[in-house]
Amino acid sequence: MSTSARVAIVGFGRFGRLHALALVQAGANIAAIVDPRPDVLESASKAYPDTPVFPDVTLLLASTEVDAAVVASSELTHFPIALELIAAGVPLLVEKPVAATAAEAQQILNEAREGDVYIQSGFILRYEPRHLMLHEAVASGRLGELQLMRAKRDVSRSWFHAYGHTVNPILETSIHDIDLALWLFASPPTFVQAWGTNSLGYEIPESVTVLIEFGSGGQAFVTSSWLRTDRDVPNILSWELESSQEDSGGVIAGDLEVLGSQGTSRLATYSDSFSLSTDSVTAYPDTAFWPVIGGRVWGALAAEAVDFHQAVIGGKTLGVASMEDAVIGQRVAEAAIRSLASGLKEQL
Repeated sequence: MSTSARVAIVGFGRFGRLHALALVQAGANIAAIVDPRPDVLESASKAYPDTPVFPDVTLLLASTEVDAAVVASSELTHFPIALELIAAGVPLLVEKPVAATAAEAQQILNEAREGDVYIQSGFILRYEPRHLMLHEAVASGRLGELQLMRAKRDVSRSWFHAYGHTVNPILETSIHDIDLALWLFASPPTFVQAWGTNSLGYEIPESVTVLIEFGSGGQAFVTSSWLRTDRDVPNILSWELESSQEDSGGVIAGDLEVLGSQGTSRLATYSDSFSLSTDSVTAYPDTAFWPVIGGRVWGALAAEAVDFHQAVIGGKTLGVASMEDAVIGQRVAEAAIRSLASGLKEQL
């Protein structure tokens, strides 16, 4: 294969566009764009005029050769799309969650293994420098035996009303910190218990707390609440690449603390060290994960794109992506949701 992989973007919404931009920066060629929405395909053709567009993966595979694909479509479509691409031998990066259920995620992994097809999941904390440094410190034993992890991830209440009430926060936000716990503890999870609150009138809870116990004896507490007010200073200025509206932002506030038998670590997942203020708004723009500056994607998403492209062309990777952990994380999340309903601890 050449040093520039031909990559298809499946799902050209917000994250599909970000992935496309990051992959071009990484040296890939966007060889096809797939999306069932005609208006989105029209927009994609304007952004990438030399790239063919298709309404579904079947037409893509019948018409164009690709070396890899990024699946950034809606969550419920990941399973059939991934299986079709794996059957065609196409290496994949699948956004989180990999599938709607753990059983589907396991089947995706099994099919990829049987077909010897490379696949990774889109957990970008594994590509953010502070989290990479923390993992290195834990894995090297500098903090001793990892005993406790506390992770908090809070989100704007207005976003819960807009879309968050359709997906359990355990799958939407806490899944990132569940994956982080699996990565850091490197030990099989044994028990899960979860609690939640419903104060906004939806069936889905707006706040959740998940306790994960590991075979090593360590514990992880993962919390997420979608109750941050509109008065909180935004750090996500816009979900849209092309938007310049100062009032289009919101908040994702996160903190992480780990405690080992010989040391500790703490980091602010989203930092307030950089601020921008005008007469109408003050914001703390995120610079760690997917900031778009000067028409380029920076941060962890850009690093993930480089790593995926290197994996596809046979280059050197960081070795941090784990589809196996993605499947286990899905099992943990499903057990936590069952615990929410029953009030009981779930054994894994």
